[in-house]
Amino acid sequence: GFENYNWAFVGAGLYELEFTVTATHTSDGEKSASGTFLFAVGDSTVVPEPSSIALLVVASMAMIRRKR
Repeated sequence: GFENYNWAFVGAGLYELEFTVTATHTSDGEKSASGTFLFAVGDSTVVPEPSSIALLVVASMAMIRRKR
């Protein structure tokens, strides 16, 4: 099933977190994707890479399709 998490950061700064998403496609079997996401906490002008945002969207869509 789908799980929901909350995170808390201990101080201002840049944090890199690596995520791996795995899902089972009905005809293509198990698929997975990994990506590193950059979180800016506090006063920062850092903008995440577009590829990180794209990976999150693709992974989210895979999980939604898996539920159907």
